[in-house]
Amino acid sequence: MTSAALRDRLHSLWASLTDPGMDQRLLSDNVVPSKFLIDNNITLTSDVFSFSNTAADNLNKKPPVLFLLRPQNIITEHPIDFKDEFFTLAAEEGAPEDDPSPATQVKKILDHEWMFFYRGASLAHYIEDWAMDGYPRWLPTGCPNLATLCGIHGVATPHALNVETRGFQRSGRSLNIQWETRIYEYNKKRPNGSTLYPHLILLGVQSCNGNANTISLGELTSIVTAMRCRAYQSATFNEQAILVGDAKQSANGDPAPDREDRLAFKDEKRFPVIMVSLIGPQHVRVIYACMDGSKLFIRISGFHKIQPTDEMIMRNIAGVLLSRPLVEST
Repeated sequence: MTSAALRDRLHSLWASLTDPGMDQRLLSDNVVPSKFLIDNNITLTSDVFSFSNTAADNLNKKPPVLFLLRPQNIITEHPIDFKDEFFTLAAEEGAPEDDPSPATQVKKILDHEWMFFYRGASLAHYIEDWAMDGYPRWLPTGCPNLATLCGIHGVATPHALNVETRGFQRSGRSLNIQWETRIYEYNKKRPNGSTLYPHLILLGVQSCNGNANTISLGELTSIVTAMRCRAYQSATFNEQAILVGDAKQSANGDPAPDREDRLAFKDEKRFPVIMVSLIGPQHVRVIYACMDGSKLFIRISGFHKIQPTDEMIMRNIAGVLLSRPLVEST
């Protein structure tokens, strides 16, 4: 499959998923019907995403899994630093910070948020603080957070990926279909300053219950949007022009680059994405997706219940969000 054909394939699939008429085709709990998956050459298979897998294990899968999950010691070896001024200054001023542990914070969220989407959004905010770049931890000198230690940073607007693109999120009234997506990428750059790895890490929130061996509209649309935006991402990007208002990123992205050699990932065939998906009522699952020729191949885990008493689940979530990128041999 040529690079141009792959981009067209991703754009066409993105257009179908973001079409308003897609809502009428969904099953209960926003499940994408199997007929849509079959008709659009999408394979959905279950996976356990074992933390004991080696790089060779993942690369030898067909198609390969191009991420390596980090073990729980990424958290246990870098505990929260309660001697940091984040905590000490607040205590000195008579307004000490809340206990940041999952036992306290997850319980507080579950007790106060009863709607799936808002519960998930609050959990996502806490997970990002706890696992990525919020609470201070014991880290090497000069390293501000776990995400930086693992060579990862969040993607925000303005960015060449164009996070304004329709499909990364969907808002609405409380009873409508909603989702939101936090996006992360690896820091490593090419000599020209463009991102080296096409891999993307997503932390998604869904407004629906989860159903085993299925995928929801929000999960699939977020993944395809990420892959489609990566496929059309420019190798150069004028962030300043957007910041000062001389240019604007479109909610539809740019499906027709004027020259293929100006694309950041013009020769990429996989566009790998790994997603932590928070889904009702208080569950999480992992989804991995990549292209396999013209086929979109998706691996999806079972559900795990998020509970205040089970910090292991939170550590596993961190291990996914802080994954290492893997690259196929050429």
